[in-house]
Amino acid sequence: MIKRFIIASTILFVANLSFAQTPVFVYDSLEKYIERGMSLWQVPGLAISIVKDGKVIFQKGFGIRDINKKDKVDENTLFIIASNSKLFTGTAIANLDYEKNYR
Repeated sequence: MIKRFIIASTILFVANLSFAQTPVFVYDSLEKYIERGMSLWQVPGLAISIVKDGKVIFQKGFGIRDINKKDKVDENTLFIIASNSKLFTGTAIANLDYEKNYR
């Protein structure tokens, strides 16, 4: 579970940085990057959504939901994130504090 969170977080972070500079990244190499990362980290499946200015600009599922059933992941697949929501919340609060103090 932690490996999945780390890979998804890394992908979202890199995608956010890259998209802000070069929108072509999302359509050109993001899918290859995700698939390579999934292979390296042995992640069976994930769903990604990139939102900019309140609008979804990219969303897609990759891999499989269940290694026994081989059902495909799509953009509407729900995943159990366990206690990772605490990490998301803590990171968001830390980011807000950083922006307040260093802008």
